[in-house]
Amino acid sequence: MVKLILAGVLLMVCLPLSALAGPARTVALPDEGGRITLPPRYDVVAEGDYRWRDTGGVFAYRKYRSMASGTSECDGMIAVARSDAHASLDAFVSASRAALTTRWAFADETEGRWYGQPDTRLPVERRDGPLGPELTGPLSVHIVGFFDVYDKPGRFYAVEHEAGVRIAIWIFDSHGGEARARKMAAAMAKSFSNEGDGGKAW
Repeated sequence: MVKLILAGVLLMVCLPLSALAGPARTVALPDEGGRITLPPRYDVVAEGDYRWRDTGGVFAYRKYRSMASGTSECDGMIAVARSDAHASLDAFVSASRAALTTRWAFADETEGRWYGQPDTRLPVERRDGPLGPELTGPLSVHIVGFFDVYDKPGRFYAVEHEAGVRIAIWIFDSHGGEARARKMAAAMAKSFSNEGDGGKAW
């Protein structure tokens, strides 16, 4: 009996995290824009939702949930659109920001208003990255915990991939930060260029 219990515990410990996270999902982009595979742990916004109609892209949230305050929050967001859906990478990011939850929407501000100073945006770096032109910058996500209120570091990352797709990711540093965001973007772009056969990349 003891051996069976120990074997069960060992099996649970050895299960890969990806298996616990559920499978990757392949979804269609708006206006017959092709298909793309999203990473595990992210729930896609349903087709027909106002965020789908108004922003021209697909959005997926990590751990999307309702809060006691009556608002909804998440632990990160992904936005994806075809490169021809917006005039530029900046226009795509601006449209995608409309789908951010409250804590992420203000995560790139210094919140100077609380100290009698003007609000300013945290710096955004533009560069030519390994996947294509990139925008990236630090985030400070305001978290209301059980005992305290604190800021959790995160990262914003966006890329215009040569496969013909734009991707923006808002992610906690504790979930992998920029390195993880770039890896996810590469896998999603690969799935788009291969007509949705990108699940193996995860």
